[in-house]
Amino acid sequence: MGKHYEMTDGERAMLWKDFGSYVGENVKIGKGTKIGYHCQIYDGVVIGSNCTIQSNIRIAEGCVIGDNVVFKHGAVLTSHTTVKSN
Repeated sequence: MGKHYEMTDGERAMLWKDFGSYVGENVKIGKGTKIGYHCQIYDGVVIGSNCTIQSNIRIAEGCVIGDNVVFKHGAVLTSHTTVKSN
């Protein structure tokens, strides 16, 4: 896990880091979010609450993801993409 990794609202998100997921620096992850195995989340990403990030997903630097968003297996977000809340 990268430095300065934090969960918002003082609650824990589920992250399968022991199964090859990577989280970069200055990443914020909202409460109730689940992140699957073999995911790559790069620097400066913000992920809202109650999101589901399934396995083998790449989220490039600077992306912002709203609340209640679901990404299916193998999705890729390019740099500085914004996804609105669902």
